[in-house]
Amino acid sequence: MLVMEQVPAVREPSETVVAVAANAVLFLLGLLLGVLGGFQHSWYVRPVPVSAVGCLALLFAITYGAGRMTRGKMAALAFTAGWALVTVIWISGRPEGDLVIANDLSGYLYFYGGLTAVAVGVLLSPSAAVGGSWLLTPHGYRSGPESSPVASGSQASPVPFGSQPPPASPGPPAQVQSDQESGQNSQDRLRSGWSGPDQAPSGWAPPDSQAPPVPPGPAAH
Repeated sequence: MLVMEQVPAVREPSETVVAVAANAVLFLLGLLLGVLGGFQHSWYVRPVPVSAVGCLALLFAITYGAGRMTRGKMAALAFTAGWALVTVIWISGRPEGDLVIANDLSGYLYFYGGLTAVAVGVLLSPSAAVGGSWLLTPHGYRSGPESSPVASGSQASPVPFGSQPPPASPGPPAQVQSDQESGQNSQDRLRSGWSGPDQAPSGWAPPDSQAPPVPPGPAAH
């Protein structure tokens, strides 16, 4: 009696769930970068605020990269929203009069330059998921077309262990007859002692060839 065990199928997450999770991660990343950028943007290598310039490059790279990877503006906007939320809090005045983003060169460059960087990254991102999202597309590895039986249009059938492969089918009747004739000619040559054009016996000529007529010799007197 054959007992079949039913294995439950593995359910893959839907595209909506994956997209929402990716946007949530990008939003949190924007929050984190907003916190770090707010406190670390004022490092100078006189007279250049190198830390603010580095933050601008990072903001553009993440915004544009998120849009290109997901092939849509939603991921880029999620990261931008997280960074802008923290940055707006930093520029608001506190009762004590302290500001996280000060009114100096580094503060202006970080705030206005950051807004420009994320805006350009969002604008350069694709407006629709043309060709499918890289994040939601399964990526597999495949070999070349010459090494794949499916790519070449043929699929080899498995041979059971211990069994002999089936004999090769004979060719067309005309080819079989030609092979038989060539074998018969080879046997005739072996019987006559001829193994090649250089070892042909004297007085022997191939059956298909026509020897030139021998002129009669002088008459004997």
